[in-house]
Amino acid sequence: MIAIFQILYFIVFLSMLLMSIFIIFHIVMYSYSTISKLVTLLIFVPVAGVLLFTNLVIFTKIPFENIFSIFFAIKNKSRHLWMNFQNFISKDIGANETIIQVIHRNWFYLLEQFFF
Repeated sequence: MIAIFQILYFIVFLSMLLMSIFIIFHIVMYSYSTISKLVTLLIFVPVAGVLLFTNLVIFTKIPFENIFSIFFAIKNKSRHLWMNFQNFISKDIGANETIIQVIHRNWFYLLEQFFF
């Protein structure tokens, strides 16, 4: 899962880099004068470089292991809750009672199990 995000980010980063090169090419080729070309490049290149660099540094600092461990914990907890719910229903169901009636009768208990 983490490798997928890294590949997707690499694609996004590469496209941003290519767009920057595309802009630099157009600045160089289509500037009206040498002075405007130099001034524009002196402004654009450092700003684009700093933005790309900080974007790369910030992305590498994202703790993907911690983020995805939360999702896996939620997934495991929901599976555990579903098994508890099935056991609860099978033990508590009466003779002529439906599952909906059991849930309705015990909904406070079920809400407490799910949210706490």
